[in-house]
Amino acid sequence: MLTEFRSYLETSGPVGFKGHVKDAEVRDCPGGDVEAIVLTDYNPHLEAPDVDAETKKKADQVAQAFTEWRDHKSHDEGWVYVINGAVETVTKRAW
Repeated sequence: MLTEFRSYLETSGPVGFKGHVKDAEVRDCPGGDVEAIVLTDYNPHLEAPDVDAETKKKADQVAQAFTEWRDHKSHDEGWVYVINGAVETVTKRAW
């Protein structure tokens, strides 16, 4: 999953974001829901709600790119959570 998403970022996503995505996984949850977790290296030690506006903006752009990629690739629905190294959700977005 990580390699595929990074390839998408390199060709179609925001410029320079590929190197900041450290992990990506999708899992099926009880009840048929699908959930994705994308780990970035943006401000890895900050804990919510102390995430600054620039980090939030970048995380939002990663989430948007993920939802566009997933929609194009799989045509399914779910939620993506973009987290940092402190395992704090920086942003989330439905796809």
